[in-house]
Amino acid sequence: LIGWAADRPLEIIALQHRSAEQILPMLQPVLVSGGSLSGFGNRLFVRTTAANLAELRAVLAELDVPPVRLLISVRQGAAGTAEGQGVEVQGSIRAGRVDIGSAGGDGRVEGSLAIGARQSARESRSDALQQLQTVDGATATIHTGVSLPVPLRRVWLGPDGAVISEGVIWRDLGTGFVARPQIAGGRVTIDITPYDEQPLGRDGSAGVRRLETTVEGALGEWIPLGASAQAARHAGRALGGFERDAAQGRSEVWLKVERLE
Repeated sequence: LIGWAADRPLEIIALQHRSAEQILPMLQPVLVSGGSLSGFGNRLFVRTTAANLAELRAVLAELDVPPVRLLISVRQGAAGTAEGQGVEVQGSIRAGRVDIGSAGGDGRVEGSLAIGARQSARESRSDALQQLQTVDGATATIHTGVSLPVPLRRVWLGPDGAVISEGVIWRDLGTGFVARPQIAGGRVTIDITPYDEQPLGRDGSAGVRRLETTVEGALGEWIPLGASAQAARHAGRALGGFERDAAQGRSEVWLKVERLE
Protein backbone atom coordinates (compact mmCIF):
# COMPACT_ATOMS: atom_id res chain seq x y z
CA LEU A 1 0.00 0.00 0.00
CA ILE A 2 1.17 3.51 -0.81
CA GLY A 3 0.36 6.79 0.93
CA TRP A 4 -1.87 7.50 3.86
CA ALA A 5 -4.02 4.36 3.35
CA ALA A 6 -1.16 2.23 4.71
CA ASP A 7 -1.57 3.90 8.11
CA ARG A 8 -5.29 3.16 8.31
CA PRO A 9 -6.54 0.02 10.07
CA LEU A 10 -7.76 -2.75 7.80
CA GLU A 11 -11.51 -3.18 7.99
CA ILE A 12 -12.97 -6.58 7.12
CA ILE A 13 -16.67 -6.49 6.27
CA ALA A 14 -18.66 -9.73 6.04
CA LEU A 15 -21.30 -9.79 3.33
CA GLN A 16 -24.64 -11.42 4.06
CA HIS A 17 -26.35 -11.88 0.71
CA ARG A 18 -24.02 -10.86 -2.13
CA SER A 19 -20.50 -11.79 -3.20
CA ALA A 20 -17.56 -9.42 -3.23
CA GLU A 21 -17.41 -9.73 -7.05
CA GLN A 22 -20.96 -8.37 -7.27
CA ILE A 23 -20.49 -5.57 -4.75
CA LEU A 24 -17.03 -4.18 -5.60
CA PRO A 25 -17.93 -2.48 -8.93
CA MET A 26 -20.74 -0.56 -7.21
CA LEU A 27 -18.61 0.51 -4.21
CA GLN A 28 -15.53 1.65 -6.14
CA PRO A 29 -17.05 5.02 -7.15
CA VAL A 30 -17.68 5.82 -3.45
CA LEU A 31 -14.09 5.13 -2.36
CA VAL A 32 -12.05 8.33 -1.84
CA SER A 33 -8.76 8.88 -3.62
CA GLY A 34 -5.89 7.12 -1.83
CA GLY A 35 -8.10 4.46 -0.21
CA SER A 36 -8.02 0.77 -1.02
CA LEU A 37 -10.89 -1.65 -1.50
CA SER A 38 -10.74 -5.35 -2.42
CA GLY A 39 -12.62 -8.51 -1.63
CA PHE A 40 -12.96 -12.25 -2.05
CA GLY A 41 -15.92 -14.55 -1.57
CA ASN A 42 -18.17 -12.94 1.04
CA ARG A 43 -15.50 -10.62 2.54
CA LEU A 44 -14.54 -7.02 1.76
CA PHE A 45 -11.18 -5.52 2.77
CA VAL A 46 -11.12 -1.74 3.19
CA ARG A 47 -8.53 0.88 4.17
CA THR A 48 -9.86 4.43 4.10
CA THR A 49 -10.84 7.38 6.26
CA ALA A 50 -13.43 7.00 9.01
CA ALA A 51 -15.85 9.30 7.18
CA ASN A 52 -15.45 7.41 3.90
CA LEU A 53 -15.84 4.06 5.69
CA ALA A 54 -19.17 5.27 7.05
CA GLU A 55 -20.24 6.20 3.51
CA LEU A 56 -19.23 2.79 2.22
CA ARG A 57 -21.19 1.03 4.94
CA ALA A 58 -24.27 3.13 4.18
CA VAL A 59 -24.14 2.23 0.49
CA LEU A 60 -23.42 -1.39 1.34
CA ALA A 61 -26.57 -1.55 3.46
CA GLU A 62 -28.57 -0.77 0.30
CA LEU A 63 -26.70 -3.26 -1.86
CA ASP A 64 -26.16 -6.28 0.38
CA VAL A 65 -29.79 -7.43 0.34
CA PRO A 66 -31.37 -10.77 -0.62
CA PRO A 67 -31.29 -11.28 -4.40
CA VAL A 68 -34.48 -10.42 -6.25
CA ARG A 69 -36.07 -13.19 -8.31
CA LEU A 70 -36.43 -12.18 -11.93
CA LEU A 71 -38.08 -13.55 -15.07
CA ILE A 72 -36.15 -12.85 -18.29
CA SER A 73 -38.06 -13.05 -21.58
CA VAL A 74 -36.29 -12.90 -24.96
CA ARG A 75 -38.30 -12.70 -28.18
CA GLN A 76 -36.58 -13.35 -31.51
CA GLY A 77 -38.52 -12.91 -34.74
CA ALA A 78 -37.68 -13.11 -38.42
CA ALA A 79 -39.84 -12.27 -41.45
CA GLY A 80 -39.10 -12.52 -45.15
CA THR A 81 -40.68 -12.09 -48.56
CA ALA A 82 -39.68 -13.51 -51.94
CA GLU A 83 -41.09 -12.51 -55.33
CA GLY A 84 -40.38 -13.88 -58.80
CA GLN A 85 -41.41 -13.02 -62.37
CA GLY A 86 -40.48 -14.58 -65.68
CA VAL A 87 -41.47 -15.04 -69.33
CA GLU A 88 -40.39 -17.99 -71.47
CA VAL A 89 -40.95 -18.42 -75.22
CA GLN A 90 -40.82 -21.88 -76.81
CA GLY A 91 -41.57 -23.12 -80.35
CA SER A 92 -40.39 -22.75 -83.97
CA ILE A 93 -40.88 -20.42 -86.96
CA ARG A 94 -39.71 -20.85 -90.58
CA ALA A 95 -39.72 -17.93 -93.02
CA GLY A 96 -37.98 -18.68 -96.28
CA ARG A 97 -34.43 -19.66 -95.51
CA VAL A 98 -34.52 -18.26 -91.94
CA ASP A 99 -35.20 -20.78 -89.22
CA ILE A 100 -35.98 -20.01 -85.59
CA GLY A 101 -36.34 -23.24 -83.75
CA SER A 102 -36.95 -26.35 -85.87
CA ALA A 103 -37.12 -26.29 -89.70
CA GLY A 104 -40.00 -27.45 -91.92
CA GLY A 105 -42.45 -26.38 -94.59
CA ASP A 106 -42.21 -25.07 -98.19
CA GLY A 107 -40.91 -21.54 -97.63
CA ARG A 108 -44.02 -20.09 -96.09
CA VAL A 109 -44.04 -18.69 -92.58
CA GLU A 110 -45.17 -21.53 -90.45
CA GLY A 111 -44.52 -23.04 -87.04
CA SER A 112 -45.81 -22.60 -83.51
CA LEU A 113 -44.99 -20.52 -80.47
CA ALA A 114 -45.81 -21.01 -76.80
CA ILE A 115 -45.39 -18.14 -74.37
CA GLY A 116 -45.39 -18.90 -70.67
CA ALA A 117 -45.34 -16.44 -67.80
CA ARG A 118 -44.80 -17.01 -64.12
CA GLN A 119 -45.30 -14.83 -61.09
CA SER A 120 -44.82 -16.00 -57.54
CA ALA A 121 -44.83 -14.49 -54.08
CA ARG A 122 -44.01 -16.09 -50.76
CA GLU A 123 -44.00 -14.79 -47.21
CA SER A 124 -42.39 -16.45 -44.21
CA ARG A 125 -42.21 -15.66 -40.50
CA SER A 126 -40.71 -17.34 -37.47
CA ASP A 127 -40.98 -16.31 -33.82
CA ALA A 128 -39.28 -17.73 -30.76
CA LEU A 129 -40.08 -16.73 -27.17
CA GLN A 130 -37.83 -18.04 -24.39
CA GLN A 131 -38.20 -17.37 -20.67
CA LEU A 132 -35.87 -18.11 -17.79
CA GLN A 133 -35.98 -17.44 -14.05
CA THR A 134 -32.85 -16.14 -12.32
CA VAL A 135 -31.81 -13.77 -9.54
CA ASP A 136 -30.41 -10.28 -9.64
CA GLY A 137 -26.69 -10.31 -10.44
CA ALA A 138 -26.51 -13.96 -11.53
CA THR A 139 -25.61 -15.25 -15.00
CA ALA A 140 -28.35 -17.33 -16.62
CA THR A 141 -28.25 -19.47 -19.77
CA ILE A 142 -30.99 -21.13 -21.82
CA HIS A 143 -30.63 -23.21 -25.00
CA THR A 144 -33.08 -25.25 -27.04
CA GLY A 145 -32.30 -26.94 -30.33
CA VAL A 146 -31.04 -30.09 -32.00
CA SER A 147 -27.80 -32.04 -32.34
CA LEU A 148 -26.94 -32.79 -35.96
CA PRO A 149 -24.58 -35.57 -37.12
CA VAL A 150 -21.83 -34.23 -39.39
CA PRO A 151 -19.74 -36.73 -41.39
CA LEU A 152 -16.00 -36.42 -40.73
CA ARG A 153 -13.34 -37.82 -43.06
CA ARG A 154 -9.62 -37.69 -42.23
CA VAL A 155 -6.65 -38.77 -44.33
CA TRP A 156 -3.06 -39.01 -43.13
CA LEU A 157 0.11 -40.70 -44.28
CA GLY A 158 1.39 -43.68 -42.33
CA PRO A 159 4.29 -46.08 -42.76
CA ASP A 160 2.19 -48.23 -45.12
CA GLY A 161 0.67 -45.36 -47.12
CA ALA A 162 -2.46 -43.27 -46.81
CA VAL A 163 -4.85 -44.07 -43.98
CA ILE A 164 -8.47 -42.99 -44.19
CA SER A 165 -10.64 -42.58 -41.12
CA GLU A 166 -14.35 -41.86 -41.31
CA GLY A 167 -16.59 -40.93 -38.43
CA VAL A 168 -19.33 -38.61 -37.22
CA ILE A 169 -19.22 -35.53 -35.00
CA TRP A 170 -22.27 -33.89 -33.48
CA ARG A 171 -22.99 -30.19 -33.80
CA ASP A 172 -25.45 -28.46 -31.45
CA LEU A 173 -27.67 -25.85 -33.12
CA GLY A 174 -30.54 -23.94 -31.58
CA THR A 175 -31.90 -20.77 -30.05
CA GLY A 176 -31.02 -19.29 -26.68
CA PHE A 177 -29.32 -16.55 -24.71
CA VAL A 178 -26.83 -15.86 -21.94
CA ALA A 179 -27.87 -13.00 -19.63
CA ARG A 180 -26.75 -11.24 -16.45
CA PRO A 181 -29.28 -8.73 -15.03
CA GLN A 182 -28.71 -6.14 -12.30
CA ILE A 183 -31.56 -4.04 -10.95
CA ALA A 184 -31.55 -0.65 -9.25
CA GLY A 185 -34.94 0.60 -8.14
CA GLY A 186 -37.43 0.08 -10.94
CA ARG A 187 -34.79 -0.22 -13.69
CA VAL A 188 -32.55 -3.01 -14.88
CA THR A 189 -29.16 -3.19 -16.60
CA ILE A 190 -28.50 -6.45 -18.38
CA ASP A 191 -25.56 -7.96 -20.26
CA ILE A 192 -27.05 -10.34 -22.81
CA THR A 193 -26.00 -12.48 -25.77
CA PRO A 194 -28.98 -13.90 -27.71
CA TYR A 195 -28.43 -16.23 -30.67
CA ASP A 196 -30.46 -18.12 -33.25
CA GLU A 197 -28.89 -20.93 -35.32
CA GLN A 198 -30.75 -22.77 -38.07
CA PRO A 199 -29.35 -25.80 -39.98
CA LEU A 200 -28.89 -25.29 -43.73
CA GLY A 201 -27.58 -28.63 -44.94
CA ARG A 202 -26.48 -32.12 -43.97
CA ASP A 203 -22.86 -30.99 -44.07
CA GLY A 204 -23.29 -29.10 -40.79
CA SER A 205 -23.62 -25.63 -42.32
CA ALA A 206 -25.93 -23.25 -40.47
CA GLY A 207 -27.41 -19.79 -40.66
CA VAL A 208 -26.48 -17.90 -37.48
CA ARG A 209 -27.83 -14.69 -35.95
CA ARG A 210 -25.96 -13.55 -32.84
CA LEU A 211 -25.97 -10.35 -30.79
CA GLU A 212 -23.92 -9.25 -27.78
CA THR A 213 -24.88 -6.06 -25.96
CA THR A 214 -25.60 -4.27 -22.67
CA VAL A 215 -28.93 -2.47 -22.36
CA GLU A 216 -30.81 -0.59 -19.66
CA GLY A 217 -34.53 -0.04 -19.24
CA ALA A 218 -37.55 -0.24 -16.97
CA LEU A 219 -38.64 -3.48 -15.35
CA GLY A 220 -41.61 -5.02 -17.12
CA GLU A 221 -41.15 -3.29 -20.49
CA TRP A 222 -40.02 -4.76 -23.80
CA ILE A 223 -36.58 -3.40 -24.69
CA PRO A 224 -35.38 -3.60 -28.33
CA LEU A 225 -31.94 -5.20 -28.50
CA GLY A 226 -31.28 -4.95 -32.24
CA ALA A 227 -32.43 -5.73 -35.75
CA SER A 228 -30.91 -6.75 -39.07
CA ALA A 229 -32.16 -6.64 -42.66
CA GLN A 230 -31.12 -8.43 -45.84
CA ALA A 231 -32.09 -7.92 -49.49
CA ALA A 232 -31.15 -9.76 -52.68
CA ARG A 233 -32.10 -9.29 -56.36
CA HIS A 234 -31.48 -11.34 -59.49
CA ALA A 235 -32.35 -10.59 -63.12
CA GLY A 236 -31.51 -12.46 -66.32
CA ARG A 237 -32.36 -12.26 -70.03
CA ALA A 238 -32.06 -14.73 -72.87
CA LEU A 239 -33.34 -15.14 -76.43
CA GLY A 240 -36.28 -17.08 -75.15
CA GLY A 241 -37.41 -14.80 -72.29
CA PHE A 242 -36.36 -13.21 -69.02
CA GLU A 243 -36.58 -13.78 -65.27
CA ARG A 244 -36.42 -11.51 -62.26
CA ASP A 245 -36.38 -12.50 -58.55
CA ALA A 246 -36.15 -10.45 -55.37
CA ALA A 247 -36.01 -11.44 -51.70
CA GLN A 248 -35.76 -9.51 -48.47
CA GLY A 249 -35.83 -10.34 -44.79
CA ARG A 250 -35.69 -8.71 -41.40
CA SER A 251 -34.99 -10.07 -37.91
CA GLU A 252 -35.51 -8.44 -34.51
CA VAL A 253 -34.64 -9.26 -30.90
CA TRP A 254 -36.53 -7.94 -27.84
CA LEU A 255 -35.95 -8.33 -24.10
CA LYS A 256 -38.13 -7.99 -21.01
CA VAL A 257 -37.17 -8.42 -17.33
CA GLU A 258 -39.88 -8.78 -14.69
CA ARG A 259 -39.66 -8.96 -10.91
CA LEU A 260 -41.14 -12.08 -9.33
CA GLU A 261 -42.71 -11.88 -5.91
